[in-house]
Amino acid sequence: MAPAGFHRALAAHQAVPRTREMALDTAAAAARQARVLRELSQWVFPEEEEAAADDPAPIDSAVLQRRWAFAATETAALHRVRAERAQRSGAAVILPQAVPPHSAAVGAASSAAGCA
Repeated sequence: MAPAGFHRALAAHQAVPRTREMALDTAAAAARQARVLRELSQWVFPEEEEAAADDPAPIDSAVLQRRWAFAATETAALHRVRAERAQRSGAAVILPQAVPPHSAAVGAASSAAGCA
C-alpha cells in the first residue's frame, strides 16, 4: 500500500505543466555553434556567382549526352524490329541510313547552317 498522501502528492506533481525550455546558456551555445558551422560551410563551399545560370552543369551535359545516345540506340532498335517484321511478312524493306552520333550531328547541322 502507498503511504498516506502519496496519491494526493502524485496528482499535484502531475498537474504542474512541464516546461521544455532550454537553459539560457545552452541556447546561447547552440546558437554560437550554428553560426560557426554556417560560416565554415560558406568558407568550404563558396557560392559560385561567376557561373552563368544558362550554362548547364557538367553532370547535366553528361545526362543529356546519355539520353541522346539512348534515344539513338532505341530508334535504331525500333527500325531493325520494323524491318524484320516487314521482311517476314514479305513487304519491301527500306532500311534507314545510319544516324551519326549527337555531337557529330550538332556540328554538321551548325556548320551547314553557317553558325560559328
